[in-house]
Amino acid sequence: MISSKVKNILTNFSLLVGVFVFCFILAEIMIRLFFPSPQSPNIFDEIIGYKYRPNSSVSFFVQGKEIKNKVNSTGFLDEEHNFQKLEGVYRIVFLGDSFTEATNVIREDTFPKILERELNQIYENRIEIINLGMNGFGTAHEYLTLKEYGLKFSPDLVILLFIENDLENNLVKFGSEINPAFDVVEGELLQIRTPRPLKGSGLRSFVSNNLQFPRFLVHQFSKISFFKNIFINQNLISAVKDLPEDAIPFSRRSYSEVFQEDEDILKSWRITKALIKEIAELSKDNYSDFLVVVPAGPPDPDAEASLLREYPELQNIDLSLVRNTILDYIQEEKINYLDLFSAVQKVKESLHYPAEDGGHYNLAGHQLMAQAILDYLQERNLIKQLIDN
Repeated sequence: MISSKVKNILTNFSLLVGVFVFCFILAEIMIRLFFPSPQSPNIFDEIIGYKYRPNSSVSFFVQGKEIKNKVNSTGFLDEEHNFQKLEGVYRIVFLGDSFTEATNVIREDTFPKILERELNQIYENRIEIINLGMNGFGTAHEYLTLKEYGLKFSPDLVILLFIENDLENNLVKFGSEINPAFDVVEGELLQIRTPRPLKGSGLRSFVSNNLQFPRFLVHQFSKISFFKNIFINQNLISAVKDLPEDAIPFSRRSYSEVFQEDEDILKSWRITKALIKEIAELSKDNYSDFLVVVPAGPPDPDAEASLLREYPELQNIDLSLVRNTILDYIQEEKINYLDLFSAVQKVKESLHYPAEDGGHYNLAGHQLMAQAILDYLQERNLIKQLIDN
């Protein structure tokens, strides 16, 4: 027979569970109504780390507006493409991170689709553009994506977007175990980490697909370095790690000439340069032209002063240092490139969404990018030469 004391304990525990369940349901309803948390239907990929669940759909929210896009059978935010290329078709494969993936606008407004439409007007619908961009990717992901997926489409041109945070993404110490990693050992590029799935993938998949309140909590707590690093160390999320022992973050040190002999910066440049060279050689070996596009930010006269106020130890800041370094390298290697700096400087309107909405290209930014690439291709007759032959 259960004593009255035990009954009281069980009753109180039941009430506590009931209150918890009620609060959780109420929180879930409130989040869905007022702070909808984007679904993350990523699945593990043993080669590139992760991609979207094939044939699914994803929603992202920009300035309170929901942007919906569909995922193709390969696992990327693009329309369906057959691996077999039709005769007479010129194919372009794009590699890059979230700037290339472009979840902040509808697919038809992304620069790859704008470029495709413009080129098809010129070349009578003989152009096909395949977008293999994915948020969070660095050059290591992009190299493996080309090997595993891009080359299967038999591209005539491979275009890589180099974004300045690729330097950070390419260092193994900053990423979770789901991300591949490389190093340069005795002058040779070697893969030192193959992707491992995030922990609790079954539970994470259920939560991700069905519940928004936990996703909202993880997203909010991940903004705090302490919790973000715990999540990464436990291989629970894929993100770039914040290292509190660094008084000045890597992303800030990379703009200071004082820190150019920093071990992390030197290592990241060795890896990044080797990966870009490998992508160029892989493209050439598979009879594809290769182009590196280097985007540039809008003019900001207060950016340097703001950095110095935040980190007075930086000194000798040069906000063009990363861009100039990569341009010097690809020129040295005789790799085709497009520097968007001059094009961006001529534009007075904003090309990006605010930082709180990700800072990615808005419609004007996508239009500028598409036009700049179109002008480059036309001026050099890259497509015309191949089609005429």
